Amino acid sequence: MNEAKDIFAKITFTGLLGKSELSELFQIADIGVMPSLYEPFGYVAVEMMMHKLPVIATATSGLDEIIDNACGLKVQLSTLSNSVEIDTTLLAEKIIYLLKHPAKAKEMGSNGRERYLKEYSSDVFRRNMLNFYQSLLKIKPVSVDGVNNKK
Repeated sequence: MNEAKDIFAKITFTGLLGKSELSELFQIADIGVMPSLYEPFGYVAVEMMMHKLPVIATATSGLDEIIDNACGLKVQLSTLSNSVEIDTTLLAEKIIYLLKHPAKAKEMGSNGRERYLKEYSSDVFRRNMLNFYQSLLKIKPVSVDGVNNKK
C-alpha cells in the first residue's frame, strides 16, 4: 500500500462483486494479475484464462502449476529470513511488457483459453469426477450389508 500511495486515485477497490459485474470487468481487462503469496489452486487465474486474459502471477503453489509460459508470465517470490515478498519492480515490468506488446498478450490469452478448455472447464471436472467415482466402485465394491464383495 505504501508503494501505491502516489497512484491511489487510479486504483479501485471493488469489494465483493456479483457474477455479471465480474464478467464485465474480465471483458474489458487487458491482462489479469495475481500477486499472491499463497494460492492453493488459483480459481481466479482459471477464470482469467477462461476469459482469454494473459495472466501475470507469482510462482507460488497452485498458480505455478496452472500458469505456464504459453498463457502467462510468472514472478518468483523472494524468501527472506522471516518473510516472503513479491518483487514489485519485476511485477510492474511484466505488466508493462504485456501492455506494450498487445499481440503477445493476445496470443497468451488465446493459449490460456485453450488450456482452460482442455484442463479446467466444468466438462473436464465433471468427467474427472465421474472417472474417479467409477474407479472407486471398481476398487471397492460395496454390498447392501456393508461387507465388501470382491469378485
